[in-house]
Amino acid sequence: MKKNSTLLLLLCLMNILSIAQPVLDSSNTCPAVGDVFIVANCNGAVNIGSAGANQTWDLSTFSATNSTTYACMSASGSLFPASSVKLNSLTSTLYYKGNASSLEVTGMDNTGAGVEYAYSNTEQLLKFPFQLGDSLTDTWANSFDNGLTFFRQGTSHVLADGYGTVILPVGTFGNVLRVRTVQTYTDSLPGLGIMYSYINTMYNWYMPGQHQPIASVSSLVTNGSSPVGYGSYLASLVTASEDVSSQLVSGMIIYPNPTTEVFNVNLSNTVNQLTFNLTDFTGREIPLNVLPKSSNEFQLTPSKKLSGTFILTVKANGKTISSGRIQCIN
Repeated sequence: MKKNSTLLLLLCLMNILSIAQPVLDSSNTCPAVGDVFIVANCNGAVNIGSAGANQTWDLSTFSATNSTTYACMSASGSLFPASSVKLNSLTSTLYYKGNASSLEVTGMDNTGAGVEYAYSNTEQLLKFPFQLGDSLTDTWANSFDNGLTFFRQGTSHVLADGYGTVILPVGTFGNVLRVRTVQTYTDSLPGLGIMYSYINTMYNWYMPGQHQPIASVSSLVTNGSSPVGYGSYLASLVTASEDVSSQLVSGMIIYPNPTTEVFNVNLSNTVNQLTFNLTDFTGREIPLNVLPKSSNEFQLTPSKKLSGTFILTVKANGKTISSGRIQCIN
């Protein structure tokens, strides 16, 4: 009887450990309409660390050169009808199709360079559910015109190779799954004999509940040349410092949205030493008059009439704890 009891305890412990592993699904991973992401872009390499269970990845040496704000909107009626959502920034638009089984890239529009990438075969980024040890292989193709029409064909090998804790410049975060993607692809000009070959190795760190990788590192090799490294992380994540971690905001409601002038913010819990920042997509700040209505509800009035989409960032003790998109109509 004692042996049976011991065996039962071990099985229970194994089950608890398996449940503790992060699992990605469509609801906790796919971008959703209304999401706002502030991505810090970095140059240079960091130590990506090891694969396996219960890892700690120290990416705190990331040095941001600039940041990009993305707003997630419906892709209905877009150039890429297979898309469900699009991520808009000042210089680019990324199109995705997310459903219960997968997340795919359906198109890209580099408005800064005036180049559109139209996929004839979408690229699968993830399948769901996805956890340590899961993998997929996907072939994909697109075309783009930068004066000449190139055809891009590639294969992606995707593997969830580790889980654990990641340390970023904005804090330390647990329950993170690392996904390694190796893209091998070519750009060709049919009939002209011109071809470029690429190998892009990417590591993305996903934390369930964040609809964007919280960190990313990539290394691109072109025609066998030396690799060029890129990196990024979500600058809008809450830090884990003690003075802020006790003030996490699990939800924020902005209403009415759209608005013609005055709008309200309702936070899911009471937070001390709050500040509100309203910016446009160029980063220009619009002064606000803030009137507290209760301990977690505030009335905000911009200093002038506005028209367009703006980003509201809420901070506690100078640290970002939530952000959202507000549409102004005038």
